[in-house]
Parts: sequence; C-alpha cells; structure tokens
Amino acid sequence: RFGGDGQWIYATEFVGGVAGIYRHEIPSGRRQLWKEITPADPAGVWLIEPIFTPDGGAYVYTIHRTLSSLYLVEGLR
Repeated sequence: RFGGDGQWIYATEFVGGVAGIYRHEIPSGRRQLWKEITPADPAGVWLIEPIFTPDGGAYVYTIHRTLSSLYLVEGLR
C-alpha cells in the first residue's frame, strides 16, 4: 500500500505470531517499523492481513487461523 503522499510504501512481515507493518521510504529506501499487530490469542494464527487508510489514521485487519483437535482412543478391539 502506498502512503497518501506517494513517498512511502507499506509492507507487512509476519514472524512468530506478530505482524510488523513497515514503512519504506521510496526515494531513500529507508525502512522503519510503523506498527505491530499481535492477536490476543495467537493459537493457530498463520497470517495477519492489515488494511489501513493512506494517512495511517485508521486500520483494520483479518486473522487467518487454523485449529485442529487430536483425539486419543484407547482400548479398541
């Protein structure tokens, strides 16, 4: 996503349950952390996708999560 002034591009890096949103300054290539998003319950989270306004004043995000159950059955004949 490009910033409102066209000088920045935003990119997300998802590592260890945390989504870091970085601003990359186009003319210089400088990179800086803008925000971090950490879900309250990180179990099964494999992707966080933020969407934000060009001025950075508001954002929303979706969380992709996969949960599974494993059952142990004993004594079958």
